[in-house]
Amino acid sequence: MAAAKGAAHGERCTGARDGFKPSKGTRNKTSRLLIVLGVTLGCVTLRAGDDRFGFATHFEQGWPTNPDMQDIAAAGVSYIRDDLNSGNWEPRPGVYVLPSLDMAWLNAAKANRLKVVGILGPNSLYKDHYDPTAMSNLATWIAKTGLITAFEITNEPNNAYAAFEGPTWESKLVTLTNAVTAAVHAVNPSIQVIGLGAQGTQIFDMLAMGTTMNGVVYHPYGNGYGFIPETTYEWEWRVYAPWIQALSAKTNLPKWETEWGIGTTSTFTNEDQADFIARRLLEESGLGVEHSFIYEFQDNGPELYGVDFSNPTTPKAAYYVVQRIISTLASVKGGTSVVTVNSVANEDLADVEAFAYHGSTKKTVVAFWFGNHDPRTPPASSQCQLTFTVPNAFTQAYVMNALTGTQVPLSSYSWSQNGSQVSVAGLPISDNPEMIVFQ
Repeated sequence: MAAAKGAAHGERCTGARDGFKPSKGTRNKTSRLLIVLGVTLGCVTLRAGDDRFGFATHFEQGWPTNPDMQDIAAAGVSYIRDDLNSGNWEPRPGVYVLPSLDMAWLNAAKANRLKVVGILGPNSLYKDHYDPTAMSNLATWIAKTGLITAFEITNEPNNAYAAFEGPTWESKLVTLTNAVTAAVHAVNPSIQVIGLGAQGTQIFDMLAMGTTMNGVVYHPYGNGYGFIPETTYEWEWRVYAPWIQALSAKTNLPKWETEWGIGTTSTFTNEDQADFIARRLLEESGLGVEHSFIYEFQDNGPELYGVDFSNPTTPKAAYYVVQRIISTLASVKGGTSVVTVNSVANEDLADVEAFAYHGSTKKTVVAFWFGNHDPRTPPASSQCQLTFTVPNAFTQAYVMNALTGTQVPLSSYSWSQNGSQVSVAGLPISDNPEMIVFQ
């Protein structure tokens, strides 16, 4: 699927991913205790997922659809992202089939009300492995199944695609993406085509060439070894929020973060992973990113990026955090108002991240935490005062720790309201995000 991640660090690499088979992950006491704290999977009622969130998966490599599909849906996401291997669908040039294994997991996704982003990649049957006509024909064949919501045109094209196509790969990718878009829309205009998923100015250069696709792809893994979620690596953009702002200035196309995440190691624990994912989920939602996919749903062989262990599928701490955040952000979105940080007791205003989320319902959510630190070396906890907009009347208000789910009534703190402006003082702040909920 994506370029291989270093299991020992979490850095972004450029090697091709191997087809690993899931192996048993290392369980720990905390993850077992979280089954008590969280909502057990068997007790979750499936509902329509949230289109902002998804998981990268490996069903094409043989992941079991049961219980994986049900557990993915129970997390509250709407999407999965997986490979559509051309050799499975086109065994000979121009001869197309419906491969039984792929059709099984695609139909299982549909049965669990999950939408699918299918990745189209190289096709060795043709001299040009990324021949625009060949990929367009294959895409239209798969589109007719009605089981794909969006096609992603090649994974991380700045790697394998660029190496194959040579120095003019950017213009070739624009041509390829536009060709597939036209072909797919001729069959089914509701299917989205997304792509250009390289890095930084490479994406901007291709956008400037003109595109007819439906969304822009990028993979905002953390910078360096990748352990700080408020960072990214998009060439000259090494901080996540400025990268989102720069991309928004270049295009109005929806943003598709089809991969990001962090792997666990002997020193980067499941709790560290949960903290990382909580902070990034809340930040990207606060900045109004339309679609964001965590890499990945469950561990995949030596890749320990999953929010679940594998073989058997068992939740890690991060699973419950994802479920809790998605549930709390239901019907509210970020990017419409600001949160004022009035004061921080230890004066560390520079590291405070704070976002407000509003929607058509009468719910408001505010999230805040200390960012810019590796979860293993957090800053000292402190207290802060925040002011923000709550546009609607509310009858319930509480503060919730996003990692543990612990709730404290807002009345436990000193707060006041002046019209739609609410100020709260004495709020605890650490690198573990807190969420204030008004409803």
